[in-house]
Amino acid sequence: MTREVAYQNGIDLLKTCSSEQGFLASAQAISNYKRVWARDGVICGLAALASGDAQLIDTFKRTLQTLAKHQHSSGTIPSNVAYSENGVEVSYGGLAGRVDAVTWYIIGHCQYAHAAQNPSWIRQYQKSIEHCFDLLQAWEFNNKHLVYVPLSGNWADEYITEGYVLYDQLLRLWSLKAYNHFVQSNQIKQKIAEVTQA
Repeated sequence: MTREVAYQNGIDLLKTCSSEQGFLASAQAISNYKRVWARDGVICGLAALASGDAQLIDTFKRTLQTLAKHQHSSGTIPSNVAYSENGVEVSYGGLAGRVDAVTWYIIGHCQYAHAAQNPSWIRQYQKSIEHCFDLLQAWEFNNKHLVYVPLSGNWADEYITEGYVLYDQLLRLWSLKAYNHFVQSNQIKQKIAEVTQA
């Protein structure tokens, strides 16, 4: 298979996984993956931005809007959102909420706004994004700059991973840096330094 064929297959798969509400984690109705998932949706969205395909970029935009619409009052971002003839079903996680859904959500908004050269997008979702950062701060528990991840707090589902997982700390750094690109906050700059040092 040539590079060009593999690339086109990837684009076609993203289009197959596109829905009115955003990217679905699977084009097939297996398990519960025919839903808009925060993590999968943003990762697909980053691929959409890299492709430059207007249809896929629009699907990414709808993914972010769907997640924002169902943000919990606590600030939590849905692990996934399902739409059917019976209505909308929102999940925030299984044994625990999904920590990485929050950071992927922030990253998604920032990367979309950057690619679209549309800083007003960030202003539109600023309250939502900052609510996420407040939640991440609370999840430090000891205020020592690292987020504590409970068992089942990530896409590894019920793998035996918990504590100060590097993956989550790096996603948080990425989200802080991406957001600060738009807001240029000394407070966020300081937090970036503190998290990096920790």
